Amino acid sequence: TSSDDSLIFRNPSSSGTDSAFLLQLDQLASGIIALDINGSNTTADIVDIAGSSLTTGSALIATGPTSTGVTDHFVKLTSDVGSAAALIYGAPDFSGSAVTGYGLNITATDSTANANTDYGVYSNLALTGDAAKTGIGLYSSDNSSSTTASNIIALDLTTANHGNNSS
Repeated sequence: TSSDDSLIFRNPSSSGTDSAFLLQLDQLASGIIALDINGSNTTADIVDIAGSSLTTGSALIATGPTSTGVTDHFVKLTSDVGSAAALIYGAPDFSGSAVTGYGLNITATDSTANANTDYGVYSNLALTGDAAKTGIGLYSSDNSSSTTASNIIALDLTTANHGNNSS
């Protein structure tokens, strides 16, 4: 009918199901997309995850291979970004009491015996075309209106080498 335009999945009770998930998609064929979402939305969000009661869990977890390694990008984001917009936007609220919080936390490791080149954060900004541009690879604006003593640090770098130092 004309009112049948949504799929709604609900746990059978407030205590939830006896399995670990409400919906599981198990794509067994390799080389095939498991979930493809196409939205013609112009002003409404295409995917909305609400977890207002979430405390110690995560809103989204993506786990890749642990032995071979990903040979393509694990997460790809591509878009033409308009004025005053951002490809990735985060608005963390650090209003807890005496907490240490991270707006962005990247914890990378390399425990191999290989001569790898590892980047914790890599940025490449290519400016082309005949126009006067301002290119900033990394920008930070830190300020405080606190009336008590504060430490404001725009960039804090630490390097430790506990082996053969070649430079």
